This record gives sequence, C-alpha cells and structure tokens, in this order.
Amino acid sequence: MNKNKIGVYILLLAIVALGFFLRFYNIDHTPPGVYPDEAVNGIDAVTANNTGNYQWFYPANNGREGLFMNMVALCFSLFGISVMSLKLPAILCGTLTILGTYLLTKELFADYLKNSPACNAMRSIAGRKERIALITGYLVAVSYWAINFSRISFRANMLPMILVFSFYFLFKGLRTKKWTDFAWGGLIFGIGMHTYIAFRIVPAILIVML
Repeated sequence: MNKNKIGVYILLLAIVALGFFLRFYNIDHTPPGVYPDEAVNGIDAVTANNTGNYQWFYPANNGREGLFMNMVALCFSLFGISVMSLKLPAILCGTLTILGTYLLTKELFADYLKNSPACNAMRSIAGRKERIALITGYLVAVSYWAINFSRISFRANMLPMILVFSFYFLFKGLRTKKWTDFAWGGLIFGIGMHTYIAFRIVPAILIVML
C-alpha cells in the first residue's frame, strides 16, 4: 500500500469520525425531547423485546416497515432503554451514508473513464476521483440536513444509506462484471423494501437510470 492510499484512508476515517461526532454529540439533549413518531418507535421496540414478537410491519402510527423498530429493539437490548439507544440506529445509518457516498462517488469516476473517448475533461475528472469522493463524503458529513435527521429516530434515515450502497455495488458490477457485486447490490436493494414507504418509487429510479 503506497503513501497516497494510506493518506486517503486516513482522511476518509477522519471524515467518517467527524460525521459520527456531529451526529452523536450531546444526543440526549439536542434536539430536546423526543418526537411523537420517535416515541411510538420506542414503544414498539420495547414491546417487541418484552414479547419476542419482532414484526416485519408495525401497524401503529399509520403503519411502518419493521426493520428500523427491530434495530431500535436490538439497541435497547444491548445498551438499555435510553434516548441514546433510541437514536443510535439513525446515527449509525447517517454515518454509514458518508462512507457509502464516498464509495459511490469514487465508482462513478472509476478507472475505466480514463480510457473514455468522450472528452479530455472526463479523463481528467477520472484521474481526480479520490479527491472528488473525499470532498463529496465530507459535504455529506457536515451537511445540516443530513446531521439534523441523523439525530432523529426516523426510519427514513435508512433510505439514503440503502441507496448509496446498492447503487455502489450496481455500478461496480457493471464495471467488474462480477456476479458477487450484483448480488450484494441486489441484496441491499431488497432490504430497502423494509425501510421506508418512499422506497416504493426507487425501482422507477433504477429503471430510468438503466
């Protein structure tokens, strides 16, 4: 591993750590209190732990896909019932979105673009893919709205994470032609059906893109 690669990994680690810090710091008090939707998620998680009935779909509060509540239930089991445990899945999803955004951006400007006959500008951009990917990851790490929603225990926080990783493996598979990349992309994409209602329109995005 050359020094440039080590430098990139150190910067990436620093960006992800910064993003985690901004999402986790003083989480018990900022934002103050717990929103009603968060409280319902917590109640479902406590009930699931007490009864052992972990559901694919929780009907309360107009119905919600079950993955996020089950993640909250796991955090309650591991760390006890608290505001931090309630919000931890959202914090982790928001932090992983930073890493996924870096990987997806890097893949979008992958090495094969260097040989693209399209234009010199495209080849020049491909040569700077690491820098572009790091900047993109940093912007997600410090984005106000990304931080804001990552500090609220909403299941919608899972959607950006699912999208960046599923599309990363899809684009990687198109480049490498490896079935394992497509398999990982499909697996993660399928998990998206258990995240948030808005995921129902994501297949249309995939069809238009292809």
